[in-house]
Amino acid sequence: VFPKSETLEAFWTHLQNGSNLISNFDTQYLIEQGISESILQSKNYVKAKGIIENAAFFDHRFFGIAKNEAIAMDPQQRKALELAYHTFEHAGYALDHIKEKVGVFACSSHPSYLFSNYRYSTCTQDEAYRLAIGNFKDFFSQQNCILFKFKRASNYYIYCLFFIVGSP
Repeated sequence: VFPKSETLEAFWTHLQNGSNLISNFDTQYLIEQGISESILQSKNYVKAKGIIENAAFFDHRFFGIAKNEAIAMDPQQRKALELAYHTFEHAGYALDHIKEKVGVFACSSHPSYLFSNYRYSTCTQDEAYRLAIGNFKDFFSQQNCILFKFKRASNYYIYCLFFIVGSP
């Protein structure tokens, strides 16, 4: 689950070949996507992004998630579930037979999907809670542990550690 790469192998091949995996956008396209002209004129705004292809496609039934919940779920979380499943599958583990303790450590960006798609929504408290579970970064790794029935707690606020480790 990497820009322009559906698999880790494809991503590695792109890296070896020196491929550019970043998509660039022209001003007109960004305006059509709802980006304001004042933001676009900022010298700090970058008109490029690594795009994860097929982020909208998700087999909610496979993961036992209600369709409405899956629609509201941040694509980062959808892809994280798929990636976790494929990681264990690739390693030869059947998720329903794992007896060992498994911990999940993951990070994500702020839930821009939630804020972009539901900022004017008038929903009930129960609906707001469901939106939070499928979108807030604090539930990112917990969702994997719950759905895959892992026996070890997941991380909280791991993004701080990730930032420190990932910084030059």
